[in-house]
Amino acid sequence: MAKLNQQSMKKNILYFFITIILLAFSYKAIPSLYLKFIDSVPFEVVKNGSFSGEKLFSPWVRELPTTPEIAYIKNEELVISTNKHWQVVHQYILYKTGKKYKVSFDAKSNYSTRFRGEIFDYTDSTELGLLIGKSQNWRSNVFYFTAPEEIGHEIKIRFYPYDRLAKDGQIWIDNVNIVLDAK
Repeated sequence: MAKLNQQSMKKNILYFFITIILLAFSYKAIPSLYLKFIDSVPFEVVKNGSFSGEKLFSPWVRELPTTPEIAYIKNEELVISTNKHWQVVHQYILYKTGKKYKVSFDAKSNYSTRFRGEIFDYTDSTELGLLIGKSQNWRSNVFYFTAPEEIGHEIKIRFYPYDRLAKDGQIWIDNVNIVLDAK
């Protein structure tokens, strides 16, 4: 009987500690821990914005139906061609809640299309920032967005040709950067 009570007591203590741990990481604890962590750690918002390493596409992602023949890295530049469908390349980005960010990138397009740079919130299906341009010469571009007030949103920076049906359209992207806006 004493052995049974001892096992029961050990089991209750284990359940008690599991409950405490679960409560510590409950809905109310996680956001505050996340915010304290994310505010204390400097981080690079965009990875490989210079597209260095022609064989290494990661962390950039081709959205379907975009293929390696349509979107690729050449001469350390992202190149995306038109092909009757949206040809999108994106990267997930981290953010600090409610903060304003500055997005900068260099781009050019050929005669038949325009380039599009965008910050998109997939959680709310909301465009947070957008720049559409056309230039046959390299052009520096800047736009701003404000991050969501809540954590957990799936935010991506996306690039694609604006005129998806353009015959032989092509865009080039380089030097992508996102920083906290100092203003």
